[in-house]
Amino acid sequence: MKKIESKPFVFLSLCICAKDGVISQTEEDKIFELINRNNKFKKLTRKNFEDLIFEFFSTNDQLEDYCNPFENTEDKALALEIAEQSATADGLEIKENIAYQKAEHFMLDKNE
Repeated sequence: MKKIESKPFVFLSLCICAKDGVISQTEEDKIFELINRNNKFKKLTRKNFEDLIFEFFSTNDQLEDYCNPFENTEDKALALEIAEQSATADGLEIKENIAYQKAEHFMLDKNE
């Protein structure tokens, strides 16, 4: 099985976790754990993960931008699962919940 890049999954999770104004160490640790625990992804070193966090904070992208890279239903569901588990790691704040619901709506096209 070919390993896929974790960057879009990490970025979506960071975006949702940041909606309450801070990404806690608990949330960071949870993202790192979930990515490295899943055999679908190339393993991340702590340094690579820190570089992704730095890159995330260097962008001006919006939630919808972080939802776009996922093409198939399986990846969308996995991305949402990782984001939700990460955001709830230190208690799901209302702004994180709203961002999660927007991402879910956008990615799963619940309008139809």
